Amino acid sequence: LSVREEQALKAQAELQSQRQQVSKARQEMSALQRKYEDKCSELSAFLMKYDEKIKELDEVKVQLQAERLGNRHAANEERTVSDRMRAELESTGRRLDEERKRSAELLMQVNMLQKSLLSQNEERRRVAAP
Repeated sequence: LSVREEQALKAQAELQSQRQQVSKARQEMSALQRKYEDKCSELSAFLMKYDEKIKELDEVKVQLQAERLGNRHAANEERTVSDRMRAELESTGRRLDEERKRSAELLMQVNMLQKSLLSQNEERRRVAAP
């Protein structure tokens, strides 16, 4: 084979290798995009749950206030109800704290996925650039 033919074969092999790298990077980027979208969906679902819990908490507070007003003549019963509601509020608060931690973790994962996607895009552009 002539030198030019060898160079042409090497260039074709290199081009094929680069095409494979680009294809692999695109597949990885698609997988990361799906993971990112899944995490966004998870986060959205969590935020809806969080809003529901806030509404529940507000309802519990309103109920507690109504019970206190309605039970002025029964101080012992009021204390019992108040203690029970306080325990429920604390339990709900603990659950909210746990959900907040989970939300922060999900947000970190989403941020990591975004950074990874940006890196993949930049790598793809770098590989695709002449």
